[in-house]
Amino acid sequence: MQYKFKQGDQIEPIEPGRGFDRATVISIFTETKGVRKGKIMYRLKIMNGTATIPVEAEVCYQLSKKH
Repeated sequence: MQYKFKQGDQIEPIEPGRGFDRATVISIFTETKGVRKGKIMYRLKIMNGTATIPVEAEVCYQLSKKH
């Protein structure tokens, strides 16, 4: 499957204030537990640590213009 972002990409929300600012994609993985079990997820490095978002949320993000 083709994903919009790859490991190392810096992303930002398309609408400012509606997502993680200046996040870096660490990896793409399949969740193994919880309510998102079996879903493909992005693991992101954010300012205060790490976060995960489902691949479906990639439509809300774009590659960062501020590298």
